[in-house]
Amino acid sequence: MKDFLDICYLTSRQERLAFGSAWCGPNYFVPNQATLVAAYHKQPDGQPAVVYCTATSARFYTIVALPATNHMGEPKPVWKLNTGSDMATLAALIAESIASGMLALEP
Repeated sequence: MKDFLDICYLTSRQERLAFGSAWCGPNYFVPNQATLVAAYHKQPDGQPAVVYCTATSARFYTIVALPATNHMGEPKPVWKLNTGSDMATLAALIAESIASGMLALEP
């Protein structure tokens, strides 16, 4: 590590636990770069969802609902949400809800 801020870019155990089996992130983040950390598979009414983390002295998450069709064949477009700092658990819950069809955005 180069300086005391380098610890801010290490993945925490708490972060890995929040995303559970969906976790696909690194052990060390590149500062200020959005990095894929979790991927959730689509269930019948949901959309696949991915979560990106941008690590600074805190963590910021972007949840992206990927395009899909629901069980009725209706197309669901891409959409995204951003969190404030250190909201791994919220980001995981949102992504899981999108994938299961419990959270959607209608135009």
